Amino acid sequence: MVSLGALSGYTFGLYGRLLNSYPAKSLGELWEKINGRSSSWVISLATLTFCFGGALSYSILLGDTFSALAQTAGLQGLLMARSLWILLVTSIILYPLCNLKSLLALAPLSIS
Repeated sequence: MVSLGALSGYTFGLYGRLLNSYPAKSLGELWEKINGRSSSWVISLATLTFCFGGALSYSILLGDTFSALAQTAGLQGLLMARSLWILLVTSIILYPLCNLKSLLALAPLSIS
């Protein structure tokens, strides 16, 4: 974890130095200024893949958790199916959160 944290810190520092040298408003725009427009699709694909992977991870984790809770509560049949809970959590909770333009609505629930 320490290694990943150090690598992440170094990467963010590197982004900061690059943005100081090449003023840009996004990582895609920075890539275009350094490497050219022809390969800018790489950043878009990497961002999409990273976000999809994160959302998929949350869906699976929460679906497994709710499935285990349903079994503990004594629910039977389809109500304790893992796939049902993954679909429900994804469509009712995570998908609407992913579509928020601003996370300001979640501020009252924040610890900080």
